[in-house]
Amino acid sequence: RKFYVGDKAGGDANLMAQVLRRRFKHLEWSRPGLVLLDGGIPQLSVCRKEIPTGVGLASLAKKEETLILSTQGGFVSVKLPRRSLALRLLQQMRDEAHRFSNKYQRVVRKRG
Repeated sequence: RKFYVGDKAGGDANLMAQVLRRRFKHLEWSRPGLVLLDGGIPQLSVCRKEIPTGVGLASLAKKEETLILSTQGGFVSVKLPRRSLALRLLQQMRDEAHRFSNKYQRVVRKRG
């Protein structure tokens, strides 16, 4: 799904939260079992408020490539081995999301 974000003020985490808020307003869309974010604990903290009960939330922090899981009690960091297939899958999903969003941003900028 593509969401246009007109007002860029508020920082990365607040923009992510805005997109999640808008996405979950669409009750006719199927509900995901997991939302994976690009970022660390700051992004998870802000976005956690927008995730409905029963939907898992995790993020991949780029600096250390650490998987961070949101739990009822806080956050749990999981350091996957560098050569792990699970880490490679998470990295590929993140990279594809970046490619998808960057392509959309180029289209939006081109329109003027």
